[in-house]
Amino acid sequence: MFLIKWLLNIKKAKSKILRKSNYRNCPDHVSSIFQSYLEQQNYKYSNSCFSTGIKDLDDRLHGLNGGEVILLASRPSMGKTSFAINLSYKIAQSFLKENNQCVLYFCSGDAGLTLRQLQCVMTEKVMDVEKFYLHISKNQSMSYKELKTVADINNKLEKLPFYICDSYELSLDYIASKIKEISCYTQIGFIVVDYLMLFSFKNYSAYTTLKGFKKIAQKLNVPILVLGQLSRNLEKRSDKRPLISDDDIGIIAAPFCDKILFLYRESYYLEMFEPQKKQNETQEHFDKRVQCWENKYQKSKNECDIIIARNKYARSGMVKCFCNLEYGIWDNLKLSKKDVPF
Repeated sequence: MFLIKWLLNIKKAKSKILRKSNYRNCPDHVSSIFQSYLEQQNYKYSNSCFSTGIKDLDDRLHGLNGGEVILLASRPSMGKTSFAINLSYKIAQSFLKENNQCVLYFCSGDAGLTLRQLQCVMTEKVMDVEKFYLHISKNQSMSYKELKTVADINNKLEKLPFYICDSYELSLDYIASKIKEISCYTQIGFIVVDYLMLFSFKNYSAYTTLKGFKKIAQKLNVPILVLGQLSRNLEKRSDKRPLISDDDIGIIAAPFCDKILFLYRESYYLEMFEPQKKQNETQEHFDKRVQCWENKYQKSKNECDIIIARNKYARSGMVKCFCNLEYGIWDNLKLSKKDVPF
């Protein structure tokens, strides 16, 4: 009798707990999961979701969503900053129609370099990119028409909702203060931090920094793109495509980064290992090796592999895209070779 009474009391207590808690039965959970899936499928129509401008990458990532932290990492000279500036420009351009959001770009060093790269991106389809690049780098003379085009581009650049915060002393406090300052007169829609390793000099661990970024992203409901540099561990392998296991940063970032992307350009390593004639090697054999290397290099010269190592809400994998780091151009692989003016 005592045992039956005890079991009945437990059953009553359990029912009270379920009534007071945010309890949902199985159909409610299924409905919630299905609703989340529909939101991910319709990412193109969301106000807080942004396109990268690269179709294959968008299909994999389902866009860059509010509240997410995206880590973009690679070895040096792979094009992290160039990719980030192109992406930021495309998003800032979309904000021009709404006039209520802006891109916030945090970098260390000279803001003029970032502006110069922005100018190159804006002139991609307006005038000859190569000619414009030579003018701004070597101060060559320009015709009146070219000068007017450059002036028009600079006027458009002034109207672009793109704020650059350059400081050699990047910290979470500095970023928070700038966000608070800019939020007083405009809404922030996208944030870029270039780059993560600078915080280590301020006694911030990568864990603490990424945790802080995640809190900011969720509070503002904006995506934050964080650039990072991988260690030399991957250089020891014959296949130098980055893996999460190559670096501690991938393991540390996993709890706070919704997406982890790696950049890899095969042409960079091919340039380092250009064939040299071996001792006692015939000229014919050497010419074949050079031709083989040349074909491989020309094929991969303007290609970059974007490796999606972690994707919390969609598929991981790898996407190839067109890139030209000299002029700062990133685009879909098939279309770019026709559109680029050189």
